[in-house]
Amino acid sequence: MTTLVIPGNLELLSTEHAGRTLRLTTDARKGTVVLTDTPFCHVIHQKFRSTTCDLCYTFSETDGEPLLQACECGIHYCSEACQLKALPRHQGVCGFTNREIGGGGVGRKKKSANRNNKKLMTSVNLLLSAVSNPLPLATLYNQIDESSISVSTPGKKRRLEDSDKCEVALKQMMPCPLPAGSYAHALNTVHFNAIGLYDAHGDESGFLVSPLMAMVNHSCVPNCCQLVVDGTVTLTALRHIEAGEELSYSYVSMEGGDRARMESILDTWGFECNCRRCRGEPQAGFDKEHVCVCGSICLQVDRTTSECVCHPAKVLPLLSKSR
Repeated sequence: MTTLVIPGNLELLSTEHAGRTLRLTTDARKGTVVLTDTPFCHVIHQKFRSTTCDLCYTFSETDGEPLLQACECGIHYCSEACQLKALPRHQGVCGFTNREIGGGGVGRKKKSANRNNKKLMTSVNLLLSAVSNPLPLATLYNQIDESSISVSTPGKKRRLEDSDKCEVALKQMMPCPLPAGSYAHALNTVHFNAIGLYDAHGDESGFLVSPLMAMVNHSCVPNCCQLVVDGTVTLTALRHIEAGEELSYSYVSMEGGDRARMESILDTWGFECNCRRCRGEPQAGFDKEHVCVCGSICLQVDRTTSECVCHPAKVLPLLSKSR
């Protein structure tokens, strides 16, 4: 397993209640970015490729300029600068990311096969992004994976089977020098650690994997909010955080009731949340300041509008004011 490089303001430790976690070594005031990381790999969903930059994740409908298409592979960039910066990684997998997988069937069977093939292609494209990273694929093994989760976790068997299929599909496309099972092992970490990418309308345009961010634990009353800006994933302090405090952010939306949220956490990540909110303690003050109308947790909510304030273009001015 590859050792993660931990920033100097943080330390990695293991706790009985939450496993591995990151905590601050110095105080951080509200609005401070306490952690930044470049994703190890990512994937943009097929239908969003023409509107989303494959490097910085800029969404063109919001940000105006038409995107540049990279070769025939279907990947787009928002600028020549992004295209040039992405070239060293992209050129090794260019031409593979737009290939069709599988096929066959008629009627309903064909529709079902197409859905499964699109899902498989998404995972294969994520693997292509991972193998294009000059860092070892084993870096992904630092995260929680399916092998450490109960067999009763919903969908575990299917996800393990899908990971094996993806490894087979990848090996049919290109040389894969690592031992058998290595690529499936990497994919087995994705379900519990992927971070969604969203456009300005709240639609998921893709997702990324950051092994360092995966060390940060969940809370429904967190001390940080997570945001993806210019191709970088960040954690920003929601309040003053003292040295020695563990960092946390919410893995889930605050939309819906407590029961739905707690069931989602249990079904997706296999643990029961025991934060103040889930113990039944009122959080009206926190929610008024930090919970957006979309259910996301952000640094500061603007109550003068009923619009979502979570898109980076709207959040960055708030971050600037807090510094």
